[in-house]
Amino acid sequence: MKQIIQLSIPKRMGFIRIILTMSLLISILTSYNLWCGERTFPQIPVWPQFYLNRSGEWFLLILYCLSLLASLFLRRERLSLFISLIIAFVFVLTDLNRLQPWFYFYNAMLLIFVFYNGRVDDPNKFTSYFIILQLIFASVYFFCGLNRFGLNFVEQEFTTSIAPLNSILSIRHFLFLIKIGQFIPFILVFIGLSLIITPLRYLAFSFVIVFHLILFILFSPIMRIYNYPLWLSQIAFAFLSFFLFSGKTKQRYFSPSFLFKVPLFYLTMLLFVIFPFCNQMDVWPNCFSFSFKNLKHSNKHLIINSAEYNSLPMYPRSFCRNLNENYVLDYQAWCENELNVSCNEVMRVESSIKNYIEITARTKPPISQLATKYP
Repeated sequence: MKQIIQLSIPKRMGFIRIILTMSLLISILTSYNLWCGERTFPQIPVWPQFYLNRSGEWFLLILYCLSLLASLFLRRERLSLFISLIIAFVFVLTDLNRLQPWFYFYNAMLLIFVFYNGRVDDPNKFTSYFIILQLIFASVYFFCGLNRFGLNFVEQEFTTSIAPLNSILSIRHFLFLIKIGQFIPFILVFIGLSLIITPLRYLAFSFVIVFHLILFILFSPIMRIYNYPLWLSQIAFAFLSFFLFSGKTKQRYFSPSFLFKVPLFYLTMLLFVIFPFCNQMDVWPNCFSFSFKNLKHSNKHLIINSAEYNSLPMYPRSFCRNLNENYVLDYQAWCENELNVSCNEVMRVESSIKNYIEITARTKPPISQLATKYP
């Protein structure tokens, strides 16, 4: 691994910023309906009536993309990144479903670059910021694994993810894969810890590449998974791991004591190491602890009556199935197929969908109505 990449830390950080910015832009474009496209899936603003009309969303999206692009080509990249982060915050306030784990991760990493001035004459400073990026990256794997312990991960998530392989593999091979799935949470926790421990980093780095290669196949549209940003993030994570952990990643004249003088280090430890442990007690959102596709709240179905079903637009009706005299609405499938992202784990999302259905049942809007917003 020492021979894979021989770059100085400032050059690595330059490549990392490019990867993060381009990955964020591509992810936004591949989930276009989530941001300003036509949609029937309701928006969930943080405060009632705090949402943007279509023109406002268009304006913000264009400004957001221009800010990200400007950070790549203009000299004042820190100002451009700061503007993009403010716009990202406004986007989330107007729809909680936009707070996707990948969106949080990309912006959290880019926030570090707002504080990094790009100077190469102080090894202690740029090495400290580089270590902070490593900590955020490693926390993704650690908490993805930790949050899957004791949640019937194999039955609820892993089996569903590999279900398309059932028609390709024999029953014996498919059952063997399910048994292997029991070790995935342990492997993820091991990766998260080993990326920080230098003697184990080579093994962890190898696991990361293999892991994302497998996920790139499992989350591909061929497997009928339409979460395009999550699928493409496997490529981004693989490249980020190269620049963050391959080769020599510590400056020769770096003093570890300098890291404790950087205020951003303590904020990173608080948000990405300490607070995510609270996710086990349901007091810290899944997206803030990088629980990509975590099924802690796996029941993403609603039972609706005939009147509510008949009031829905035609598109969400396709995700309903009969249940005696009622219908079951699979709003996770509705969200993934229309917005190309997973439905957020925030509890207000489900209650807002219930309100949306109840209001449409009372008002009986025309079936052709699109993009209704309800708190």
